[in-house]
Amino acid sequence: MRQLGWGAAVALAFGFVSLAAAQPTQWTCTPNAVINLNSRYNFQMNKNNSPLEECATIKGSGFTIATANFNNATNGPPAAYTSIYRGCHWGSCTISNPFPIQESNLASAMSSVRFTQPPGYNNNAAYDIWFNRTSEATSQPNGAEVMIWLNHQGVIQPFGARVGTIAVNGARYDVWTGDQSSWKIVSYVAVSPVTSATSLNLTPFFQDAVARHSLDPSWWVIDVEFGFEIWTGGRGLGVSDFSVNVTKRY
Repeated sequence: MRQLGWGAAVALAFGFVSLAAAQPTQWTCTPNAVINLNSRYNFQMNKNNSPLEECATIKGSGFTIATANFNNATNGPPAAYTSIYRGCHWGSCTISNPFPIQESNLASAMSSVRFTQPPGYNNNAAYDIWFNRTSEATSQPNGAEVMIWLNHQGVIQPFGARVGTIAVNGARYDVWTGDQSSWKIVSYVAVSPVTSATSLNLTPFFQDAVARHSLDPSWWVIDVEFGFEIWTGGRGLGVSDFSVNVTKRY
């Protein structure tokens, strides 16, 4: 999640693999908790913009928000981007980490996820993918933030302005772009919202971002995240069966 602004597509194939049976259920109410789920993924509470309590249960390759009733204004930043990721977020890295990889050297990037969104909130279910201008970022990345909104509820919209519509993997996305103080944001909002993605190919989004000059091919992808930007409510939002797999060209 960005510390200032805010900024997800769909294919059907590929079976989900859940490690839930081998993992004990964990619980946290710590605003900036980062919890290792297994060697590949970390959970992060990532609550930065609200004094209200948020608690989550974490198990396998997913989580559920058990307590949250945020009331942030929808024209400001979200209360939290509670999520799961692979890679390094502000210097906190997963044990198994294929990143950083330069965009120009990324041969494939595939991801799958399922999620639950109870009605009545203002939130999105979105990928948040960070690029840095160098191979290491221990604080705010200074390259690009690529968001892919698979679904959203309420009156929220991405950061910046809508600049067009594209087709990726047989689905259509509205494209929004904007510049933050030290990084660029490009968001892809699914025209037909979904509740899961299977073997979602991420590279066409990156290629489009390059074509729009929102992403430089020399910049390094440092992590792939999926979760919820939450403005209001939050209880019951959940992610399961998250996976990210990437390969280099050489």
